[in-house]
Amino acid sequence: MLQLYLHDFSEFAKVGEPYGEIGNDGTFQYEHFDSYWNEAEREALLLRVNGHIAGFVLVNQWSASSLGTDNSMAEFFVLRKYRRSGIGKLVASKIIRQRSGKWEIPVADYNQPALAFWRSVVSSLEHYSHEEIPGDGRR
Repeated sequence: MLQLYLHDFSEFAKVGEPYGEIGNDGTFQYEHFDSYWNEAEREALLLRVNGHIAGFVLVNQWSASSLGTDNSMAEFFVLRKYRRSGIGKLVASKIIRQRSGKWEIPVADYNQPALAFWRSVVSSLEHYSHEEIPGDGRR
């Protein structure tokens, strides 16, 4: 599924930038993927709908803003079949509510669908305050 996610994300990468490129072996690379199975501060979650795999979520503690965080939504992927069904918003909200502390949800500013999705998620969370911080073009 990681390859599907990275392929979908490559739609937003600009020609001439290193993002969205595949290696000579024909696959996308994800530098820290293996660490989700052997580092305590990283967690990989599988999303299922009616018993069928529908996506995945990677949570870690990396702070894109450098302001520090307890939890960070590193990657969030829902298979196209299940998008716009409400399952993504339900799962994202549940994950955030289940983990206490300060959250960061870094989103590339050029990924307008993701920005709209995450704005919808955070604005629906009752009793949570949020702040949108513009990136610096790199993070």
